[in-house]
Amino acid sequence: MPAQSVEVVNEVGLHATPLAQFVSKARAFPETSIRVHRGERQADGKSLIGMLALEALKGTTITIETDGPAADEALAVLVELVAGGFGAVR
Repeated sequence: MPAQSVEVVNEVGLHATPLAQFVSKARAFPETSIRVHRGERQADGKSLIGMLALEALKGTTITIETDGPAADEALAVLVELVAGGFGAVR
């Protein structure tokens, strides 16, 4: 089960707008389980409400864990999204 830690770099952290992007990309892998961890908290990467509950601000490190047929691809896409600051989303 691949996993990778990544720092939240966008100014506003993981709020609704960037998380909508994250969840949309996560849901593009329907056969793959995606879990996101921040310390003791964890969330289903396909749940906007669950992801909001992580309260990940700028500078927070999260760990994305994937399992399933497209686990490596899903992990790469999601890590790139977070590490890239969600593009121009502020």
